[in-house]
Amino acid sequence: MDEEIVKLIFGVIFLILLINTTILVSIGSTLYGTAPAEVIATPQISPLPALASPADPDPPGSLISLIPTIMPLGNEGAALPDTNVIVTNSDTRPVIQSISAFVTIEPREPPEIASHTYIQPTTHQRYEEGYVTIYSLTGQKLSQVLPLVSFSLLNPPLVIDYNVTPSRAVDIKYREYKEMTTTHKENLVINRPYEDTWFTVIVRNKDTGETVTEDGFGRTYSFQSPRQLVLRECGNYSLEFTGDYGNLDLTMKVKQEGNFP
Repeated sequence: MDEEIVKLIFGVIFLILLINTTILVSIGSTLYGTAPAEVIATPQISPLPALASPADPDPPGSLISLIPTIMPLGNEGAALPDTNVIVTNSDTRPVIQSISAFVTIEPREPPEIASHTYIQPTTHQRYEEGYVTIYSLTGQKLSQVLPLVSFSLLNPPLVIDYNVTPSRAVDIKYREYKEMTTTHKENLVINRPYEDTWFTVIVRNKDTGETVTEDGFGRTYSFQSPRQLVLRECGNYSLEFTGDYGNLDLTMKVKQEGNFP
């Protein structure tokens, strides 16, 4: 009796294994299919060079080794090495051509380097010994009706040092916040320099009316202050000062020698 039970158990196990194997084979055939018999029996001979196969990922003489690694050649416009590659024309027949037939190398002219204005403040030169002040303003409120100043510069330079102090703008912002069970309500006062402050000094040739140079603070100029403007050529100059929303400290100095005959 025991032997029959053992045989029965082995028979059931064998039957289960057989069913599982059949199911796995059926699933594999459905997913991957079966190659046609004629393809397996009669391999086709391709006119192209053999490509890499899974067993040999990079066989000698493959297309990958035909394309060299081309290092940058600088700006000399040198030709590429004529390594042959296989291309296909409209008749689907392989044709061998060189790489240089598809690539054009042309030298480039170097671009013009534009000058840049450094944002670092320049170190102002001190003109003290031998110089006299010919015009000055201290705490002057900026206006567009400041007087014109004229001077005939016989012995350069003429040095203009000026410092612009912007007017103050006050913003009041209401805020409300809660701390534990206490509610706070307050006005936050923000005192800041007014961003529309501006000042311009325009230097003209008094004889011709032509603008020689100009400088300033704000608007199209930077907000760097103090600043210095130096005239280094002889001439009969007229200087125009205009501005708004700030105060101005300004001095004009020239050499005492040679400017007051």
